[in-house]
Amino acid sequence: MCSRALVFCCFSVCYLSHQVVRADTEVILSSNGITVTEDELVFYVKERLRPEVYESAMSKPDAIANAVTNIYVIKRASQEALSQNLISADEVRAAAALGGDRAGLKSYSDIKKRELVEATDWEALARERYILESEKFETSTSVDVDHILIKPDGRSFDELVQQVRRVQEALESNSNFSEVAIEYSDDKSVEMNSGSLGFFRRGTMDPRFEDQAFSMLVPGEISPPVLTSFGVHIIRFNGRKESEKIPFEQVKDRLITQIKRERLDGISGEILRDFRFEPADEVSSLDQTAVAERVLVRLLDARATVFPD
Repeated sequence: MCSRALVFCCFSVCYLSHQVVRADTEVILSSNGITVTEDELVFYVKERLRPEVYESAMSKPDAIANAVTNIYVIKRASQEALSQNLISADEVRAAAALGGDRAGLKSYSDIKKRELVEATDWEALARERYILESEKFETSTSVDVDHILIKPDGRSFDELVQQVRRVQEALESNSNFSEVAIEYSDDKSVEMNSGSLGFFRRGTMDPRFEDQAFSMLVPGEISPPVLTSFGVHIIRFNGRKESEKIPFEQVKDRLITQIKRERLDGISGEILRDFRFEPADEVSSLDQTAVAERVLVRLLDARATVFPD
């Protein structure tokens, strides 16, 4: 595996292809009218590595091959953008200080992405996902209940049982559940909600509480006492909302945005994939050891100038 420091996303880096290059620098790759020089390789590595890791990076297998291929891909994409009039030669020259080849690479990638966007039926893809992942676009069944909580805090078991019986007797003589809840419930929120919990879905309450609440069917039905980690509950069932399918039109735009992001994030590598294989023969014939040795000498010379002993 090559050094992580030398592996980079070829469509996002800024390659300094317009650095001043010595007239006698060695050409280490020539393919499809594109050359990669040793000077360019040195500039490339210096831009991406800390001086203290030069030795380890240059010793990694295929470090040179990958770096040279990356430089070639950037130049090749720029060449293709120029030949297809996706960017003018004047624009490339004007962008030279910032990396003309990077400008070509970006233009080429952007155009290809735009072509993909224009050629794709995004609504059809969104509808396909809506069908395949239909369970994600359904509302969950929910129930609406009120409750009275009797906490065991400060009560013996017998006292707890007696308090539960008092609540049950109060409910038998008073049909107004909210009034009984306000008088007897130990739930601190009762003063604000009179015992009403409103609609909730499974997964939001204590499992035993949920099992009882979701087993009830008749509005106004009062449950037997239910023991949970909070104490003893008496539940009144008010109603149920069954699960419903969310209409496609409500989620279409969100799905399209999501699918576009996924496709465009993954397409850049595909756009440049063929370019990476073009110089494979030339790259494979490189004397990587010899090139690495020469590049390392120059990198160490540069480091010594900046960080003298």
